[in-house]
Amino acid sequence: MKEVVELSEPLCGMHISHACEQAVKLAGNVNKPVHFKFNDTDVIAQPGEAAEVVQARWKADFEAKAKAYREDPQRLVEQAEREAEHKRRIEAHMTEAASTEAEMRDAKVPTRWKNRTCQRRNTAVLLLC
Repeated sequence: MKEVVELSEPLCGMHISHACEQAVKLAGNVNKPVHFKFNDTDVIAQPGEAAEVVQARWKADFEAKAKAYREDPQRLVEQAEREAEHKRRIEAHMTEAASTEAEMRDAKVPTRWKNRTCQRRNTAVLLLC
């Protein structure tokens, strides 16, 4: 088996096409396959291969990984649990009875809140009673 040369991680913000061009150029110069990771996807450029081919292979691998992630049954269960918890928390806070803008504008401060004056700094604060 041929030895594989590692390409240093592509710089932050680098486009995949530029990374593939660098890998193909290095593979041609050392006449060995070149490996690098781009967006957590492994890429191998073979000597004599076109950068467009390497980029197309990366795109196919990246999209396959993304699809597998989106369709993972465990992830779907966890996502449904997170959404249910989020909905429960939102509903616990959203108890506004007003149905129109005028009702919201005219709504009074809930009776459980009372204005109090802070004795130390003489500033008004709202306290939950």
